[in-house]
Amino acid sequence: MKLLICGATGRTGRELIKQSLERGHRPTAFVRSPEKLNIQNKNLIIIKGDVRNPIQLAQAASGTDAVLSALGTSGLLPTTLLADFTGAICQAMEKDGVRRLVIISAALLSKGGGLPADIARYVFRYGLADMRRTEEKLARCNLDFLWTIVRPPRLTNGEMTPYSVFEGEIASAAISISRRTLAAFMLDVLERGEYIRKAIGVAGQKTI
Repeated sequence: MKLLICGATGRTGRELIKQSLERGHRPTAFVRSPEKLNIQNKNLIIIKGDVRNPIQLAQAASGTDAVLSALGTSGLLPTTLLADFTGAICQAMEKDGVRRLVIISAALLSKGGGLPADIARYVFRYGLADMRRTEEKLARCNLDFLWTIVRPPRLTNGEMTPYSVFEGEIASAAISISRRTLAAFMLDVLERGEYIRKAIGVAGQKTI
């Protein structure tokens, strides 16, 4: 498949590029600073642009089969980056006829986890508010728009592990997932056509 990957210079985004190439896909990395992406492959296209710009996104998305977003924020300061991107990419995809989107959110938007999770929700309240607006925008979009929201817990730089999927509450704030495993899950969801118009949690091999 031809894929547009946003947030490609981040650690999860790099994994999406590497693994998509390994699986035989043809990714296009849409990045603000191409010099930060030191991956070279004949099947990789790198486009410089602004993720808030629907015109630039539409040009980058032209001819692609799906969009994957690994965009994130520190969560410690007020921001509208993710919600702005969501509005822009929806416009871009509608213009170019691209229907499939897999986008990262956060497990803390799910209920549960006890007091430690509540403390984390307060600390990261600004980033979570942006993610919540993102999810609300997707829920209101056209019914033939095939989105999947992936809600990972704390991200690590560990090795690839099996993953567990959950749709309800998080059992503990201590759950985590490696960025390699998260990227693999996102590609699995895309390739299998799973969890259409759903927000789905995913964790690493630890019990959830």
